[in-house]
Amino acid sequence: MKKVKVSVIVPVYGAENYIEQCARSLFGQTLDDIEYVIVNDCTIDKSISVLERVLKEYPHRADYVRIVNLEKNGGVANARTVGMMLATGEYTIHCDPDDYVDSDCYETLYNEAHRTNADIVTCDYYREKDDKIEYVTQRYGSTPRKSIENFYEYPFFPSLWSALIRTSIIHVNQIYPYPGINTGEDLNVIFRIFLKAETLSYIHKAFYHYVQRNGSLTQKSIEELWDKNIAPNLVLLSSFLDNQCSIEIQRTKHYLQYSKKLMLLQCKKPHWKMWYNTYKECIDSIDYFQSYSAKHKLVMKPFAKHYFLLALYYRILRPMGLKII
Repeated sequence: MKKVKVSVIVPVYGAENYIEQCARSLFGQTLDDIEYVIVNDCTIDKSISVLERVLKEYPHRADYVRIVNLEKNGGVANARTVGMMLATGEYTIHCDPDDYVDSDCYETLYNEAHRTNADIVTCDYYREKDDKIEYVTQRYGSTPRKSIENFYEYPFFPSLWSALIRTSIIHVNQIYPYPGINTGEDLNVIFRIFLKAETLSYIHKAFYHYVQRNGSLTQKSIEELWDKNIAPNLVLLSSFLDNQCSIEIQRTKHYLQYSKKLMLLQCKKPHWKMWYNTYKECIDSIDYFQSYSAKHKLVMKPFAKHYFLLALYYRILRPMGLKII
């Protein structure tokens, strides 16, 4: 086996209906010497059987495919961690089994990494939902750290599938998803990696197809996500960012807190009391958040500062049909 150029981590659970398209896009890559680390998180469907069937059509890839069968279901965070620990490639990237990539994705990213000797190579992506395809342009700073410092002004989508990362940075610094954080687990990992890496190259082209198959979040799912994933994820990330001596990074921390806690108002029955009492300090930086309109800021600042206005709106005005949030 030749030296592995890129390790692609694929956590698999319940993807029987989608993994064939994903597998074909992975095994059909134009780059040679790709290692595919398939982590079977005890899926109860035929995802692995489908993948193995597709692999038979790409015999030249067989020696580079590692299927790791976990003994028990541990969630996507654990599956990613296992895959990242096992990665032997010069660079590492992820692909979710319900998404797919263009055939020149990893060759283009890897060649750019070698051309620039970058620790991280990033790109744009496609967002697909309800048969609609949207091209999403990312914005990064001149360095990984600048990208985090500028995040509150120009947020990018912090995903492990749109960033080709030098594997040694992951292994040396032991940067893996936090156990039990199985939604938005990319966020913490990407931020920690970006603040350890030194160089970044960005390609203004999309290769990855991020397919959103679920509809809007229900009240139950938002509540479950908040308690089990979003809130603990924010606590861990906020603590990490507090150790970074930078006003810009503190604003980025506030941006993350504000954007995430808005989910509390997106329930069928909004948790406005919890919203008011959660990360109250983040409102102090709202004027710096470029992704929110002036109208949004004008409305939300008084609500965040004055409890009686928020109570008036949700107890009286909104039930009367006035909807401004």
